[in-house]
Amino acid sequence: MATKILLKIFITGILGIFVFQFPLAQNKLTKLGLVSELAYIKMSAENHLSEFIDSSSIIASEKKELLKKYLELRTAYDQIILQLISDNNKKNHIKYFKKIDRVFYRKSIEEIDEGNYRKKVRRYISALKSANRLYKEFINFIPKENPKEKSTAQDALGAFTFVSSTIKDIREARSKKVEAINLLLNDLRLSPIQELGKPKEDKEKKEK
Repeated sequence: MATKILLKIFITGILGIFVFQFPLAQNKLTKLGLVSELAYIKMSAENHLSEFIDSSSIIASEKKELLKKYLELRTAYDQIILQLISDNNKKNHIKYFKKIDRVFYRKSIEEIDEGNYRKKVRRYISALKSANRLYKEFINFIPKENPKEKSTAQDALGAFTFVSSTIKDIREARSKKVEAINLLLNDLRLSPIQELGKPKEDKEKKEK
């Protein structure tokens, strides 16, 4: 089990680099599992917000709308991830995680029909599809009067650091299956807005 988890995270790391270095729509890898799906959402959404959040050239109303969409997206995925962690803890097993993960191995989010699954899994799939619609609205929203800057190697390095840290956590907890999965799921939650703003300025201050 631990080996499978580590393999998933390695794939997720490669995915993260592609998300930051190449056009987003062309590089989403599908049918790799739930971890890959959540990692793609986290990395691409945070990168999208980071490109605009500190720009002074964006119309105030446009920035407000961008932040609103990000908060809606983060709330939706937090509800799903935190509930899944709670379900893992209730009976000390990862039954629902494994079932949902299996679904994402077979089909992409767009291909999944939640009506084909039993009650609890159906609710998770339905929630994930709703959250994915919010993701598409957010990622396709480009604030006016601000040309998008190209992502840098630093962005990809940040993604790889996140994945490496998660691998370390999993290795330390690999003897405890539920804790290991919960650590991974918690790391796949979207970051608060305040953690994504002004990263370059903060780094420069620290260096001085």
